[in-house]
Amino acid sequence: MSLVFGSAQWLAALGEVLASAPVLSGEGQIRLGQLVVGEDGSTRVAYTVELVAGERPRLLGAGVDEAEVTLVESEAAARSLVEGASTAGALLEAGQIKVRGDANALIRAAGLLEQVAKVSGGLVERMTPPQKGLP
Repeated sequence: MSLVFGSAQWLAALGEVLASAPVLSGEGQIRLGQLVVGEDGSTRVAYTVELVAGERPRLLGAGVDEAEVTLVESEAAARSLVEGASTAGALLEAGQIKVRGDANALIRAAGLLEQVAKVSGGLVERMTPPQKGLP
């Protein structure tokens, strides 16, 4: 099945991928939100994941209310990430991703984030090419 980034099916698939991921090694924890906003400033995609060393990563659900750190990006930046044209680090450096909350928490959780990036690659391969205007 082909998935559209940000759709209910994509969010469910993300939850499944995270639930079947290996237990995270290392130290630390983070509740990380992702918020994709449209050109008009409206929320297009919002979800939060929880990463805790010694546990499997998990999707907390739609929305970013439970996030301690939220990455905020435009639809264009999200498409760039989904297509693999850019990395989150490059977009952060370019100012195309904004950080809400404790940016140092991202640094402390770098090892956990790397582990999750490795297991979520299969989800990207199942997606349809992003279209202008996310669900």
